[in-house]
Amino acid sequence: MKQKLLTIIAACLIGVTPLAQAGQPEIQLTKGTENDQPGNTTQSKFLCTDTVFAVLNGNWPSNTEHKFEAYWTDPQGKQQKHSRQKFTSYGSTRVWIWLRLHRGDDNAMTRLFGLSEDSMQEFVGEWKVDFYLDGKKVSRSHFTVVC
Repeated sequence: MKQKLLTIIAACLIGVTPLAQAGQPEIQLTKGTENDQPGNTTQSKFLCTDTVFAVLNGNWPSNTEHKFEAYWTDPQGKQQKHSRQKFTSYGSTRVWIWLRLHRGDDNAMTRLFGLSEDSMQEFVGEWKVDFYLDGKKVSRSHFTVVC
């Protein structure tokens, strides 16, 4: 399957892959593979070390421009990231963006008292992600992060 990859300044990746699919666009959450590509199995539970991929599958007229956005909200209700990617459709198209959680920077006191592992605890719990396509809200998903 031919694949086109673009690196985006916001440290996100968008991939466009032709698919054989018709109907309304669908969005799934999935874990990454060993090659940092999205898997094919829908997931609702992720580890702190996982990359959470949001994969959009849809069918649009060829050579049309679109924008896929995701607003990632942590268990405390704080928006952690806003991902937005523009893509050109090639008919049936698969596009992905992701969320990768990062441990906070440890200072000397944090390491001395053994608190460095606590920096990921704020990410544990149920997350919400709102998806927009071409400026219109199309879906909301929930997923759980455990450490």
